[in-house]
This record gives sequence, C-alpha cells and structure tokens, in this order.
Amino acid sequence: MFSSPSPPRNSLTDSASIEKWSANIFNALGYFATVGLLNVHCLLGDYHSALQALKPIDAVLASKKALFSNVLACIVNTYYYMGFSYMMTRRYADATNTFAYILGYINRTKGLTDTWMDLGKTSDYCAALLTICLSLCPSKAEEYAHHLVYDNQDKLGRMQRGDEAVYAELFSFACPKFVSA
Repeated sequence: MFSSPSPPRNSLTDSASIEKWSANIFNALGYFATVGLLNVHCLLGDYHSALQALKPIDAVLASKKALFSNVLACIVNTYYYMGFSYMMTRRYADATNTFAYILGYINRTKGLTDTWMDLGKTSDYCAALLTICLSLCPSKAEEYAHHLVYDNQDKLGRMQRGDEAVYAELFSFACPKFVSA
C-alpha cells in the first residue's frame, strides 16, 4: 500500500557532502546568532550597536534574499527590530523603508503559510511605528500611505497637527515591551 521511502540522493557518506552540510549549518547559525544579537542590543537599549550587529549580513539584507527569509517569523522580527533601531537613532527615512518593506512582504506572503496568522500583532506594531515615522519624515507619507489602515491614517493626521498624545499612544502600543514608554 505504501511505497518504501527512497534513500536520500545526497547522503552524508563522502567528505565533500559533509563539508557542504557543515558549512550550511555554520552559515545558518551565523545568521540566527546575528539576529539574536540584534534583539539583545535592542533589549539593552543600545540601538547603534544593534545596527552594527547587522553589518555582517547587511549585503544579504539589501539583496532581500537572506537565508532566514524562509522563516517568516525570523524575517519579520529582524526587520521590526531593525526598523525600531533606525527609528530610535532618528533615521526616520530608513525606518520608514524598513517598516514599509516588511509590511509589503507580510501582505505578499499572507495566506501562503500558516505562520502569518501568528504575526498579525507584529504587523500591527510595524504599521503603528510606520505611522510615527511618516509623521516625523513627511516627505515619504504619500508613497507609503497604502500600508496604513484607516485608523492609523487618522492618527497620522492628528500627529501632523501636533497631537503628542497620539505619539505616546502609538509608541507605547508598538514599542518592544521591554522598552518603557
């Protein structure tokens, strides 16, 4: 009734395949260690060091073909913390691009995997932080307004009119919970 599984095509019996396999493992561990270091620096409030921690994989992040892009939660959290670090170092244009990219990525992959449902809260955080960045760097507001839900568009208008309570509300909602607002 069931067919027996075929032996793996690429077995780990010869030294060349063992070296390739171990190189891939070390490469993956390096990526995830870098992402973990980013999270730790954000936890400590050292946002410049958090961005410096991404330097080894900066070219890979720019190409948008990172190893961890296969793990949706990893790429969303990486871009969330990277965007938050940009925002806290007052690099609002970079933060805007980062949040807009990850929100677009979530929208493109929505429904392709089961894990995107778990990331709804993180995408809400990214949208709230994008709203803050757009109010502080209004030159890009028209370009990225389609990423905002109606409620955030209303809040963006209130922030542009100088309502500081909206800033505090969005920041306390969207900042990592280890940061006190």
